[in-house]
Amino acid sequence: MFSQSGRAIDYYFIKGTSADDVISGYRFVTGKAVLLPRWAYGFLAESGALQDAGRVAGCGCRVSEAGIPLDNIVQDWFYWREDSWGSHQFDPARYPNPRELVEQLHAQHAQLMISVWPKFYPPRIISRSSTLRVICIGAM
Repeated sequence: MFSQSGRAIDYYFIKGTSADDVISGYRFVTGKAVLLPRWAYGFLAESGALQDAGRVAGCGCRVSEAGIPLDNIVQDWFYWREDSWGSHQFDPARYPNPRELVEQLHAQHAQLMISVWPKFYPPRIISRSSTLRVICIGAM
C-alpha cells in the first residue's frame, strides 16, 4: 500500500467472512479490550466554576442531596497556580489538601478526575523529559 504518511504508519488488512470474523481478527492483533472501572460509566459532573476544593466538594454534596447518583467530578482546568497554566500541580491556596478532597468525594461515592492540559514549556517541572510520565492516583 502507498501512503503519503510514509513509514510513520503501519497498515493491517483483516480478512473475514463476517463482521464477527473481522472483529475477532482485530482483537487478535490488538488484544482483548478491558472494561473501564464501573464509575467511569456513570454520571460525570464538570463545571468551569469548580476552581477550589470547597466548590468541588460542594458540587458532590449538592448533586447527592438532589438524589442524583454522581460517579465522577471532572476538575477540568485551572486547578494550578495562576502563573502555572497546565502545571498538573494543585494550587495549595485553593486546594490545600487534595488527598482530603478525594477522600470526601469517595465518602460520597464519587471519584475525582482531572483534565491534563498538555502545555509543556520551561520552566514547568512537568516539561522536563526526565520527569514526564503518566501519573494515576488511586486504584481503579
